[in-house]
This record gives sequence, C-alpha cells and structure tokens, in this order.
Amino acid sequence: MGHKKNIHYARKKQMTIGLITFIVIVILVNIMMLIQLRSNQIRTQKTSKVLVDQIEHILDDNDIEEAKLKEELKDEYVAKAKAIAYFLNNDSEKINNVEEIEKICNLINVDEINIFNENGVIYAGNVEEYYGASFDSGEQIGYFKPMLENKTLTMCQDLTENTVKFKLMMYAIV
Repeated sequence: MGHKKNIHYARKKQMTIGLITFIVIVILVNIMMLIQLRSNQIRTQKTSKVLVDQIEHILDDNDIEEAKLKEELKDEYVAKAKAIAYFLNNDSEKINNVEEIEKICNLINVDEINIFNENGVIYAGNVEEYYGASFDSGEQIGYFKPMLENKTLTMCQDLTENTVKFKLMMYAIV
C-alpha cells in the first residue's frame, strides 16, 4: 500500500507541476502578447506621426505653390488686360462692336471685356447687360474704384464669384 501511495503522490505532484507549468506558459504567452501589442501601438503612433508630419509638410508646400500660381495667374490676367487695352487703343473703332470684342475674347481666351469711361461706367464690351454698371454698382466691381483716382494702376482680384453669372471669375483691369 505504501507503494500505491507513493505512485499516487508522484502523479499528484506531476499533475500539479504540469498545471503550474501550463499556467506559467499561459501567463508568459499573455505577457508576450501584451508586449507585442504595446510595441505595435508605439510603432503605429510613430508611423502615424511621421505620416501626419509629411501630410502637413505637403499641405504647406501646396499652400505656397497655390499662392505662387495665383500670383502668376494674376500676372497673366493683367498682361492679357494690357494686351486688350493696347489693341483697342490702337483700333478704337472695334470698341463699340460687340462681335469684334467677342473675337478678341476668344483670341485672348477671356470670358469678358468691359470698357469703362473716365467716370468708371461700363459703356462697351462683349456683355451688353453690364452696360451702365459702374464702380458704385456693387462690392465686386467697386474693388476697382481706386482706378478713378489713379489711372496708372493695374489691379487684379482674387477668384471671386461673379454676382450675375454665379461662377468663379478673376477680373483684371488696366
């Protein structure tokens, strides 16, 4: 009987050691998983920060490029306005001919040509519905009112919604 007791005791001891070993392994696996999860979280946070920094840098670069392109576009529109003014000053009979002004619009690739008198009133152009409008007719056209005081100015608005056609326009005036 003593021998059975020893075998029983040895099996019990083995089962206890096996159970303890199993529990230790489960705990170690869980600890390793938690360490791996935390490591992944840290890596993900670092990667996210790098990506956000890159995106911010790209957005900043885009803002700079956009501002540069807007200035170039304004310069282009002022150059177009000067070319139109030069052309019409040298061929003044076209000023009152809507079809000829429309041809100039197509040639220079602009939507509108409006011709103002010395008081800032539109008296000619390719959009007859604007005839009679002046620098006092509204905020959009009023932007150019300083031209009445200083005829040497060249001005160009930022992209602005046309209050009649409801589309974005950029007006330049010389």
